[in-house]
Amino acid sequence: MTDTAWSVRVAAHELAHALGFSKGSMEEKSILTSGHIVRGKVRKMVAGNHVQKKAKAHFGCDSLEGMELEDEGGTREQAIPHWKERHARDELMAPIVGAGYYTALTMAVFADMEYYSVNWSMAEPMGWGNGTGCDFLEKKCNATEDLAGKYPHMFCNDSDKETLRCTSDRRYVGTCTAIIVENEGSPADKDFCPVVSSYFHEKSSGIKYNTCSDKGVNYLPGSLTGGDSWCLDAELLETKDGKHKSVKGVCAQVLCAEGTVKVKYLGNTDNWHECPEGTDIPVTLENFEKNGKIKCPKYVEVCTIAANGSSLVIPSVLEDDKGEEQEEQVEASVAASVLSPAEEPHAAASSPGQPYAEMPFPRVQAASQQPREEIKAQASTAEEPYEEEPRAAASFTEESRAEASIAGKTSEAPVVQATLQQPQKESKAGQNATVGESANTEHVSVDSNSHAVGEATGDGGTVCEVRLLPSLPLLLGLWGFAAL
Repeated sequence: MTDTAWSVRVAAHELAHALGFSKGSMEEKSILTSGHIVRGKVRKMVAGNHVQKKAKAHFGCDSLEGMELEDEGGTREQAIPHWKERHARDELMAPIVGAGYYTALTMAVFADMEYYSVNWSMAEPMGWGNGTGCDFLEKKCNATEDLAGKYPHMFCNDSDKETLRCTSDRRYVGTCTAIIVENEGSPADKDFCPVVSSYFHEKSSGIKYNTCSDKGVNYLPGSLTGGDSWCLDAELLETKDGKHKSVKGVCAQVLCAEGTVKVKYLGNTDNWHECPEGTDIPVTLENFEKNGKIKCPKYVEVCTIAANGSSLVIPSVLEDDKGEEQEEQVEASVAASVLSPAEEPHAAASSPGQPYAEMPFPRVQAASQQPREEIKAQASTAEEPYEEEPRAAASFTEESRAEASIAGKTSEAPVVQATLQQPQKESKAGQNATVGESANTEHVSVDSNSHAVGEATGDGGTVCEVRLLPSLPLLLGLWGFAAL
């Protein structure tokens, strides 16, 4: 995931706030609730019908009453709603800077506002929290036995701060030096959830390394960095310089083609190597004492977000509201099959060891044979195709009848079509826009490497105008935004 992709998702996050992911909009639509006691504290939740349904499907918890909002930090941070980092760290509306997946969880919020129509088929799969069950949501990290063993793709063992690992979104190589903190103001109830830091600190040089996509990174043991690189799990033992006794994550270039993953890795950059899910690639690296192996990832982990930030999920036609039920069923089947955060995936929360069903490849568009090319996808409505340069119209109520239009960069794969459902029978123009991601960080790092909200891009606030019905088309995306 490149810096361009990161920027697109940050912009999409902020647009989502402007389009209604705000405290005022949620309260106006009566989907924001409080009074739920979870993990020993009263929590605020978004509990609309769509949100409940999608949250239950994602986490695999039928008793779930809604999606918790982040309640750590100061007054300002709590005034701007974000999903609980502990539950949705890699999601578009998480309070930290990450992959920013456009999942059904955020789409559901807009669906519950009733003036948006959501194309559920465009939801991106997210491994964080998927299929973890009610225990993950109800128990504290401190009270969970072998937390890192149970959820290895989410949490880590902070007793080992030297081993290099992949972050949950596979953007970085890092170490177990960051912590998600809950109930920070109450020493007796304080909870710690160790996670892999987004930054790797090479002590001898004092340099902090960033993403796998950064070509400027010239020292990460066993890694090949660049625009199409992702962090893959590995088993490499002890570098010859003795600085790292164990390397369990390396950057490798990834090519997505026809539902398969191919990789190039350090030491063998001339050819692409097929890397089927669940298999290993033996590697011989000159800077290591022994040979090792790179573990092949799930297709959806590295083939969902393009280098330019657009989504590789193939759009489906959104004809009318009659198709919603069928689209929800398709999305639910995808949620059930996406990567589990546990090393031993759970088909059900109470049944460890059972593998997930395969993720249907047609859901994700195979990337071009040229990894750096933009991926172009087309979507059409029931009557006509999306225009090359879509325009969105914003309509106000009768009290303010001004019209505005915005022309955006071509959307490579339109995601969510939002239409204002007006009392008058006005003609509906096909609309296509996009929403994305945030640079909000409540991430607490042991070595103070995490970015706070104000240190990154931050949230500039929310747009909540009672008399203004947000008819701006919700793309939940910037899905095809082609950055210059």
